This record gives sequence, structure tokens and C-alpha cells, in this order.
Amino acid sequence: MAGCSARTATYADYRPIWRERAIMIRVNGEALDYTPGMTVEDVLKLTGYPYSTPSVWIDGTLVPMTAFTITVVPDGADVEVLHMIVGG
Repeated sequence: MAGCSARTATYADYRPIWRERAIMIRVNGEALDYTPGMTVEDVLKLTGYPYSTPSVWIDGTLVPMTAFTITVVPDGADVEVLHMIVGG
């Protein structure tokens, strides 16, 4: 085939679709950049949440505090963080 040149595929030809859009989650209504694999603990550290006993919901589901280090927050999630006040 005269005049025809083959083109080698590059990474850009195969990159995942998620790279084509903004990756983020919402924490208490505020946008936060998302990193795949981030946990609830990571979100709390990134937002600088000052309380030691927060309650966290991901898309309306309560996350037990004992699972903060292992619960992965999905891209596009709506995360609510509240501090429970105890006393009398």
C-alpha cells in the first residue's frame, strides 16, 4: 500500500474513561478532588475535620467508625460528616 503509514497506538488511545471527566466527591456539600482508592479516613484527613468522633454517611449509608480505615469512598459519592454532641 503505497503512501499508507501504520500508526502505533499510544496510552492515550486506551486510557480509562474516568480520565475524561472531573473526578470528585462532595463532602458536606463541598467539592473535593477524588483519588481512586481513598478511604473515609483519607477524606477526614484531607478536609481537616477536627473532631475525634465524627459520624460519616456515604450516599446515605452510615459507615461504622471501626471501618473508616477500610471503607473506600466511590467516585461521585455524597459524603456527610457530622460531629455528635454528647452531654447532659
